[in-house]
Amino acid sequence: MPEIFVPFGNFIFYDHLKAHQLRTCPNPPCRQRRLEIDRALPVDVIVRKEFRDWVLTRIACLITYYESGQRFAFRDQVERLFSAGLDVFRPKVDVEVYEIAQWSLMAEAHLELKYLQQTGESPEELEYVQYIIEKNYPSQPPYETYRSAIESAEEHARQLGICRNRLWNVVSGSPRAEFDLPAILLAIHASKRAKKFRHEENLERKAAVGHDHGDCTSDVCHFSSLDSTRVSQLHKCKRQDCKAIQFPLSAFNKPHARFTWWSSGSSFSKGPKVIEGKDYVAISHVWSDGTGGGVGVDHAVNRCLFEYFRDISEELGCKALWWDTISVPTERKMRAAALKKMHINFQDAKFTVVHDNYTVNYPWTNDGTPCIALALSPWFSRGWTALELMVSRNVKVIFRDPLNKEGHVIKDLETEVLAQHPAYCSRGHWIASGIIRDLRNKNVKSLTSLSRILKTRSTSWPRDRFVIAALLTGMVPDGSDPNMQVTVTQDIVRRFPLIDASFLLHGQPTIADWGPFCWCPSNIFSEAPQTDSPVVECAVDQGSGAVIGWFICQHIAPTTVPSLQPLSSHLSVRWKIQAALTDPQHCILLWLHNIPVKGPAILARASAVTVGRTYKEVYLDCYFIGVVYGPNYEFDHQDLVKKTLHVRFWPSMPAGNMTAADLLDEYYTTSSNYCSKNTKKAIEET
Repeated sequence: MPEIFVPFGNFIFYDHLKAHQLRTCPNPPCRQRRLEIDRALPVDVIVRKEFRDWVLTRIACLITYYESGQRFAFRDQVERLFSAGLDVFRPKVDVEVYEIAQWSLMAEAHLELKYLQQTGESPEELEYVQYIIEKNYPSQPPYETYRSAIESAEEHARQLGICRNRLWNVVSGSPRAEFDLPAILLAIHASKRAKKFRHEENLERKAAVGHDHGDCTSDVCHFSSLDSTRVSQLHKCKRQDCKAIQFPLSAFNKPHARFTWWSSGSSFSKGPKVIEGKDYVAISHVWSDGTGGGVGVDHAVNRCLFEYFRDISEELGCKALWWDTISVPTERKMRAAALKKMHINFQDAKFTVVHDNYTVNYPWTNDGTPCIALALSPWFSRGWTALELMVSRNVKVIFRDPLNKEGHVIKDLETEVLAQHPAYCSRGHWIASGIIRDLRNKNVKSLTSLSRILKTRSTSWPRDRFVIAALLTGMVPDGSDPNMQVTVTQDIVRRFPLIDASFLLHGQPTIADWGPFCWCPSNIFSEAPQTDSPVVECAVDQGSGAVIGWFICQHIAPTTVPSLQPLSSHLSVRWKIQAALTDPQHCILLWLHNIPVKGPAILARASAVTVGRTYKEVYLDCYFIGVVYGPNYEFDHQDLVKKTLHVRFWPSMPAGNMTAADLLDEYYTTSSNYCSKNTKKAIEET
């Protein structure tokens, strides 16, 4: 193993590379690894070629070093690079250097991860490395360095015809968010297939909207909410005129059956048959491609389209096909039963096959761009397909055969589409792989993780988002319940013992005007307002749904009322806030307890001081009114500690005519007495 010539933390100082006596490594295994990882960093767009060569040489040597069973001082190098290196010299570091540093860091982190997993050494170091990888450290590069690169990347995407909404939804799933945008566009540009990334729509959908994706914004895709069930069905045959085949689901009175179909050869004289008990392929698709029922007869599909999916199944060694277009009944009760277990059909399938015209028309290549195409596809932007991806065991994706425009290739998602190691792929490929893999392996452990899945995905019908949310959390929603959205929201909230306090900082109407859910937004899966603070968690009373947390509290002086402005454009919310402020003596302002007292505050009505039955805790019970912007308050540390209260959004009966200031005094007295009694009891017990 040759000497590692330059300390890792110092390689950012490009101007000093010559002083470090950079030279070519003579070790043959290192030189071989250098050739293997060379394509990971495109040459034509990296200005500092000498710097790039140095980094590639170093990582190649490290790969050989780890393969020999030896270990490098990973933690020291991370701290030297980002604590004493890049972060200190930010003004002198350009985007290329940051991106190469990020690529190098992830490559070395995975080498260290594999070593620790194989040897079982140092669980603490393993946890540290996993944190670095999960957070894609450092997740917050300098804006002054990346601003121009992000703007250029977005403009490049616009010129290519990439939907801005889909692009920003993709990067929002990355730990570094917008800072990963340049790397994704860089990989697209370097592929020489950039024009293939244009988002196109068929003539029907263009006519319905009146324009194309060039008019989409970062938060709105004009095509995502169209009714895809009315799109004409797709033909795979050249003449586009083959006859439809009828799949007689109405003949089967089995509300809990799984309908998988088959028809051998090219003859349909006896009609398709329902096949039970065999390995089957489940088709995951988007109806906007024309692979849904279309405007024709129920459960009738173009013959060429069925034969296409049948042949795909045969390629994978299966003789049965589940496809919602022909497998979900239309009779009301049977359909309701089928939708409740929709995800089970993908969970039990031997293979799930992804069909999206965006990827079907993208020529397969080994440069990682098919993975980016999948992340930018309409299929990845839909709610139902996200659920299908998460529950499927084995996922295959259809791409175009690069040697035959009329042909296709089927690629395994895990082993062929997604990147396996950051050292052997571009940054863009690794980022896209992480975004897809994160959804694929998502364990919905919190309301935040559930919201992040759903907020960037669309459905043709608003109710579907709540059905999907229920299924993701292990619930079986009652589709016949007219109040299903509220019921599902309440049940989901009760499932999590903690929630991010930022869910309370919203401008939406609430699902209840009174009671423990007076705080809950009507659409909890839309993006909550962001603060500059770290995450603050509140407890959820899992019986009632009431939220309990520590907040900085301030009663409202009449002179400050004119400066309080609602954080909402919804008329009913603004009216509710303005009405409450006509009686300010009963209102309080609440801030998240770990941030300066500024920015958005919760406007609440104090109702009572209570002592909890289970834990004997003292609460200031409040009624949630809305969120406002107002004046910044200045408190010293002692005053700030005093004003941090245990608040419960659980409206009690108002305590007579007591004002908010009176209730605060009662809280301090009750809390002080309770603490004194507990201290005395603890001393006696000791």
